[in-house]
Amino acid sequence: MTTQAVSTDRDAWLRLLARWGLLTAVAVIGLMVAFFGALAAVSSQPGAGGTADELLMATHAPGLYRIAMVLDAAGWLFMGGLIVIAGLALRREATIRGPLAAALGVTAITGVIGAFLRLTVVGDLGRQFSAASADGEGILSLYRSVQWMISAHFDAGQLTMGLGFLVVGSAALGVAWVPRVVGWLLVLPGLTSLVLLVGEVAFDVFLFPVLLLHVVLLAVLGLAVARTWWRPARPVVAGPETAPGTT
Repeated sequence: MTTQAVSTDRDAWLRLLARWGLLTAVAVIGLMVAFFGALAAVSSQPGAGGTADELLMATHAPGLYRIAMVLDAAGWLFMGGLIVIAGLALRREATIRGPLAAALGVTAITGVIGAFLRLTVVGDLGRQFSAASADGEGILSLYRSVQWMISAHFDAGQLTMGLGFLVVGSAALGVAWVPRVVGWLLVLPGLTSLVLLVGEVAFDVFLFPVLLLHVVLLAVLGLAVARTWWRPARPVVAGPETAPGTT
């Protein structure tokens, strides 16, 4: 393939990456707005601030909760797609890490499944909880069991997405046409994903401040990618390009 053809192919992937990055930023920012809106709506309810906050949101703020969960699923989808597209854009310079990152990005489906479990199962438990007169404790017990199943999907997603960001970020940092800032912004969500995973699996602790940092990093990454490659310059390579075959 000629140099011009390679450049044209890369431009196409980078334009898609820019638009996907913008959608990623919109999804994660919208998720936080909807989630905190639902949380504020139930802050005065008995039991708020405990382990059943999501059940309370599904019970007393079902509309906002459903919006938040749809955006959660979209966030996982866009996050995985970002890794896939970036890996494919890098595949000629990083012949191993590019395709590997793309393969890891596909596994975001585990997080999408977890988000839809929250939407459907927790949403249904919320409806039952609002109508329950005597079996509220039974619904709470079932909710806790469901939460463990949802957490298993999210933990698997955090593992593979964390590895995916680290792989694609390390590949991007070795390529001349990727700005260093964007390369590091690809690496950092991988680190926060793995910190969240270790906290939950090893210490049974949900590190909410780290989650907020993770969301902020994803939003900044999406916006940075959109700004950098919305209209890729020609030629894309601004300096000495990494030789094809670099892994």
